[in-house]
Amino acid sequence: MVYYTADTYKNYERIGKPFDKNGKLYQTVKWECPRCNGRGIIISRIENGQLIPIPVDQGICYQCFGKKYLTKEVRLYTENEYFAMKQRNENIKKRNEAARRKEMEENFAKKKAEWLKSHGFNEDGVTYLVKGETYSIKDELKAEGYIFDPVLLWHRSTPLDELMEDNIPIKAEEVLEFSAWGEGHYLTGAKEKIKNLVNPLSASNSTWLKTEVGDHFKDLVVTFVKRNSFDGRFGVTNIYTFKTEDEKELVWFTATNQNIKLGDNIFLSGKVKEKKEFRGIKQTVVTRCHIS
Repeated sequence: MVYYTADTYKNYERIGKPFDKNGKLYQTVKWECPRCNGRGIIISRIENGQLIPIPVDQGICYQCFGKKYLTKEVRLYTENEYFAMKQRNENIKKRNEAARRKEMEENFAKKKAEWLKSHGFNEDGVTYLVKGETYSIKDELKAEGYIFDPVLLWHRSTPLDELMEDNIPIKAEEVLEFSAWGEGHYLTGAKEKIKNLVNPLSASNSTWLKTEVGDHFKDLVVTFVKRNSFDGRFGVTNIYTFKTEDEKELVWFTATNQNIKLGDNIFLSGKVKEKKEFRGIKQTVVTRCHIS
């Protein structure tokens, strides 16, 4: 009859004859000592091609005590017992793998939900983007619980009723992918997609003022949409941004303070200084302006 050992010992050398132990069949197996690599001594160095053992106890290996191999009494199985054991081990392995997979999926779902919540998404994985120009109302948006992200810009997990028409819902999977640890990473092109959603005016459909650089224009009807300022070597410079009725964007750099409010419709006269693109938007830079 053929007897089998557990797969752990199947390549080990069997020594002696099988023997009975507690009513079960066993046999001694041996294998090369891993500590001394089957030499029986521990080598410290090589001199002139000779192996020099460590000086303690003439270098004897304390794992095999100089025998060069290790032995163990292992159980022997009949063919039926062996394959039944393999099937049990396989079933245990599958259960453990299923348990680990379930735990990983639960951890992933938990971490993903935490990431989405901390980044302004609701339980359905949706957030609401604020449409249009937001710089002028950023303080109000922040006070109302909106959060700012370099890609998503101003957004919130639930929109305010008064801003419902200006809020655009977007699902996480449209702009994000998640690592195995539940951390979100923006997809390539997500920033451009968001920008086009909240501000449809882009390089593809924005245009410059039809007048040429150096030309003057008079009483152009525009809307005041944004104001920024910065400190320079010559003092504070204000940046006024206007839009025409057909969505052309005009920018005026000036040291003067204008008595106008955001949203005011005015008549603007001045001179075209430059035509450029800023963040994908075609802008006409104007100078020597007068407001009426």
